Amino acid sequence: MPVPALSPARFLALALFAGSPAFAQVSPSPEDAPRVRRFELRSEPGAEMRKVLISRGLSTTFFFNTAVKPDVVELEGREHFHRVTVTEDMLTLILSGELKPGEELRLRVFFADGAEPASVDFLLVVHPSHAEQQVEVYRQPRSAESCRQQAREADARAWRCETELARVRAKQERPDGLLGLREAGLLDEAGVAVRALFPNQDFTQPPEEVPRVLHATVYRSWRRLALELKLLKTGTEPLKVARAELVAQGGARLKVLRVWPPEPVFLGPSWQHLSVEAEWEGVFLPGPYTLELWDVDGRRRVTLQGLILTH
Repeated sequence: MPVPALSPARFLALALFAGSPAFAQVSPSPEDAPRVRRFELRSEPGAEMRKVLISRGLSTTFFFNTAVKPDVVELEGREHFHRVTVTEDMLTLILSGELKPGEELRLRVFFADGAEPASVDFLLVVHPSHAEQQVEVYRQPRSAESCRQQAREADARAWRCETELARVRAKQERPDGLLGLREAGLLDEAGVAVRALFPNQDFTQPPEEVPRVLHATVYRSWRRLALELKLLKTGTEPLKVARAELVAQGGARLKVLRVWPPEPVFLGPSWQHLSVEAEWEGVFLPGPYTLELWDVDGRRRVTLQGLILTH
């Protein structure tokens, strides 16, 4: 059965009676507790504590804009109340028991339409002389299907997190460092070869390109190759590498695995490092090589030609 909407005249009277502080949802102080409170229920669950002052012999009435279940009300310490009256849109409480000021009782009211939020909780706080006479509760219900869709999305996110956690744990089963490389099959008896690369000797770069590469170092094992660049600031724009290509002389391309760091490189007053890792697979591809770095806007930012990656 639909609940009649609260009339504008009634709310105007309540607002004029209580003044603008009546619509604050913070807990009132005992000295100037408003006689009318208003709560707006969101469809998403929250940690808000809805405190309502009650006092012995004084009535507190809750008005709801959505039908509630009169026969399903959870009231802590019900024996301390002289009257508990519940209808489809109203709940009235009159405290009669010998409760000390400051004692708290929990109240939960359930809505009848099956939508979310399904219930609302209040914390009734005993005061020696003040009680909030009118409590207006506004609820914007959310359909059960909307809640189920949110639950499905949350389950999907949890599954992805669990999958990633399982992958990370599987990695952690192997040792770190050089032993980890060895266990992963990325390092053979030859170890890691390191070679320093210098401009105009081991590579060239177009003179108009920004930023400039001052120096490079190549680290090469049996199945991996890492090229570390030392970049000099010559402009104000950060470098965000979206794509990297490492091409051999004959046109064969090495598979680039990652660029590090993944976030934009803000080139400092001197220089900054940027690294590119690729699969080497122990296959010899005739050099020299060309490295190209592309920015997120599609511009080619760095081009190193004639790279000598092997001794």
